[in-house]
Amino acid sequence: MEDDYEFKPKAPPKAVFEPGTLEQTRKNIGVLDPEEAAKMTKVLGGEIFVEKSVPIDYSKLPKKAITHRSHARATGQTSSSYSAPSNSSSSSSTSSKPKEAAPAAPKKTKKVADLPVISSKDNQMMDKLMMSSEYNIKKNYGFLNFIRPLLKDGTEKVIPEFVQINCKNHIDHIQNFITVVKTIIQNSPDTYKAKISNETDPKFRFLRKVAAWNTRDIKLAYVEFENAAKTTILVSELVPFVKAIYKQVITVYYLGDATITQIIKDIFNDITKYPKANKEKFQMLSREAISEWVYIHGQCSAGLYPLLMRMCGTPFCTYPRFFTQEINSILNFVGLKKFDLILPEKKKTPEEIAAEKKKIEDERKAKEAAERPVEEKTEMVKTGLRLLDQLFPKAGFLDIENFPDLYPYFEPLYELGEPFLYLSPSNPMQITIVLIKILEDFFTACHNIKFNVEANPLLADKRDSIPNAINEWPVYREDNFNKKYSEDLKVLVNQTYTQPNFPNSQLGKKAITNIYWQTKYLFLPNFTFEQLLLERPVNDNKYTLLSTRVAYMLSGFSDLSRQVGLVDPPTGNVNGMDNPWECYHFDIETPISKRLDVLLNAKQRTNNVTATNANLIKYITCVIAVLNWWINAKSSPAYKADPRKIYRVSETDGSPLFSVPKLDSQDKLFAEAVKEAYQKKAKK
Repeated sequence: MEDDYEFKPKAPPKAVFEPGTLEQTRKNIGVLDPEEAAKMTKVLGGEIFVEKSVPIDYSKLPKKAITHRSHARATGQTSSSYSAPSNSSSSSSTSSKPKEAAPAAPKKTKKVADLPVISSKDNQMMDKLMMSSEYNIKKNYGFLNFIRPLLKDGTEKVIPEFVQINCKNHIDHIQNFITVVKTIIQNSPDTYKAKISNETDPKFRFLRKVAAWNTRDIKLAYVEFENAAKTTILVSELVPFVKAIYKQVITVYYLGDATITQIIKDIFNDITKYPKANKEKFQMLSREAISEWVYIHGQCSAGLYPLLMRMCGTPFCTYPRFFTQEINSILNFVGLKKFDLILPEKKKTPEEIAAEKKKIEDERKAKEAAERPVEEKTEMVKTGLRLLDQLFPKAGFLDIENFPDLYPYFEPLYELGEPFLYLSPSNPMQITIVLIKILEDFFTACHNIKFNVEANPLLADKRDSIPNAINEWPVYREDNFNKKYSEDLKVLVNQTYTQPNFPNSQLGKKAITNIYWQTKYLFLPNFTFEQLLLERPVNDNKYTLLSTRVAYMLSGFSDLSRQVGLVDPPTGNVNGMDNPWECYHFDIETPISKRLDVLLNAKQRTNNVTATNANLIKYITCVIAVLNWWINAKSSPAYKADPRKIYRVSETDGSPLFSVPKLDSQDKLFAEAVKEAYQKKAKK
């Protein structure tokens, strides 16, 4: 019986499209896996067509190959024996079976950071922004945009050209900008370089900030795209690149485009005022810097803003309001704090401008006073020496020009250590260290004085302040002397003790030369000596120069002392001190505190007008005056000493001396001096 139905094979799809049409369409849509293709077919529906066949060009077909059979030698072997000399049975068996395909190696996928979760509305708005012709970050399919969610990562794909062209250009322009700025700095006159390094004007801060930029992290992030075999790049994969870009650019962004352009012009005008400045060169550099900044501001800061907004996870916000409204989110994303940014200065009132001018003028006068050569033993210095003798009777301060040996007196009081023992009494460093330590003792009470640097411009300038100087004071003894200076001193003394001829050796001369230079670098700026070697050690002093700081502190404390002398306790106002009439307080008991308590009757705490912060300031001022004269005056005894007398030697054989008898009657001498002074006063 014949079947009622005839089964006919399914007709193949009609060839409608010209060759290459479908391939071009695939490129526009992107790579589709079978699952995505099935989804699109289900959604779109319709009839399936294929491309027409490409006409065959028979002239380009390969000709039939001519084979020549190889004849076996007359050895009884066939030609097949030559091809398989052994295991013929196994070869024949395996050749009859198809080879099993090796399992495919698992595809390695790069782990990328997840983007923050945001609302669908914000996501759509950011997506639309990235697809716009203004930014051109993502591909816009027009009316076919509805298929993007159906594609794998369809909404997160970035246009390859954006990465290959735009991102590459960003790197080049940022690098050029850094190079131009560094070139401007390097070719500036030396005096202008000093301003760039030290001053706080926004234009100098701008130059320092840009000069510190680098493109290393930006380039490393971009290399990942260059080395990637795939052409598909997702937004999340751009996170390291965008973060590295904005970590540099955001530091100066808030100055504003117009301000930065004007800053570059101002720098050009400043430099070209110098007679030897190459105006044509700096004009070219300035133009290039402005041009590069215009690109960075317009293409980097603004051009990458949609990506930055998406990566920060903030709600949608228009440019440039996003950078002010979401500044905290941006800083968290790039890993910076607000103090890392250069922010525009607020406009000042006429009163503020006038006050600032007055402050600058006061600072100028203070600086001039501090830099004025100290050549004579002033009355204040003489008073300071008498005060030191009152505190430490018979120590030798009244005979300081003859270099009294201070070790026996002060080592029991302060335990200054082995390096202090090594110092020759003729070495000016001995008196220097003792004065530094005495002031360090005084300063322990200054932590309880309420200095008001805003009320007195002499207490603070752009380089230093009295509170900062007091806090850092111990470093001059602990670091600069006990570590840097003493390092070569110990070598010289110990080696000379075992090898008397060591000072004449190359190593000995090097140690002596280093000691000379450390003396000059760290303590006595006017120190002169005969250089034994041509080489000079590097001056790696990381603290404010002692001579500069002492001169500055003298001006500040002198002004406070002057004011204290002009007002009546306990109500007089002293600009720069909020508690001048309070009783001084030492956090720990020291040789200075015990002696001051006696001299100023500190046991009487009620209505005491002597043991006050004001009188403490007077004492400190006098001692600072002595140290300032000792290290800053070219006529100081410190600079008349024989520089060759570095370490303590025995009078018998001239070898280094390691033992010196110590004094144990300091307190007795002080008590006797106080009693004698009281008796003299009573007789009057």
